[in-house]
Amino acid sequence: MDGLTEFEKLYQLNTMVLTDSAPVANGPLPVYLFTETPDNQESVLKRASILHHRGRASHVLLIDNLGGSRPGYPGCPPWEKRLGELRIPSQKIVTIPFTAPVLHTLSEACAMVEFAKKNGWNAVTIVFPPFHGSRCFLSAITAVRHLNPGMLVYCEVGTTEPWHGHAVHSQNVVQGLRKDLVVGELRRIKRYQRKNVFLRLLTDGVLFLKASLRDGTLFQKLRNIRHYAKQGSPMPLCSTEDALAYLEWRDTTK
Repeated sequence: MDGLTEFEKLYQLNTMVLTDSAPVANGPLPVYLFTETPDNQESVLKRASILHHRGRASHVLLIDNLGGSRPGYPGCPPWEKRLGELRIPSQKIVTIPFTAPVLHTLSEACAMVEFAKKNGWNAVTIVFPPFHGSRCFLSAITAVRHLNPGMLVYCEVGTTEPWHGHAVHSQNVVQGLRKDLVVGELRRIKRYQRKNVFLRLLTDGVLFLKASLRDGTLFQKLRNIRHYAKQGSPMPLCSTEDALAYLEWRDTTK
């Protein structure tokens, strides 16, 4: 369909991402859980359990944050423990070493794609909370285009947590009702798709300052502004149009 506005394209992509699933004929695939804060982690962990018990997960992949980054993600050990409580065997859980200085959605997507390539996995399923889906998919496809063209990425949306519940998100500096995080994600996508690196870093730095002023931690966080500014995108996210083209290629290529 020609002549779509950018908003219409993003709405189309979001709908497709939230209703996506790997074909059963593909068999069980490695399932990657995008990192989340404790407020939102149950969404991806519970979905991983459902996929495992349905025989749709060959492995469950987690980021093992070994670098200096201190995002909202609590790390592998708490997630491994919770997955055990959800009856996923420890031998099914595979950790992806991450040593880059900043852990964010795009950098973890790159680590996941590189790890999959190293292990000869040409297809993976990614899991994310509903409000985080489009950015996770755009990040995964950006990583695929740069690091492993031809890799197949499928989506499984996490279980839904209360939309009117309060949650901390994104590097522990974004917070609000989950319904409002949807709008924040859409705005973040728009910023991260900018090709000008200065504009991406500048807007993230300004948002960091605003969040620090709001929660009264400005002086403590000022020394980290350089690292927070980098959390956006070292490279621009692929365009919404390119992501839609990827889905068409994925689903029509034999």
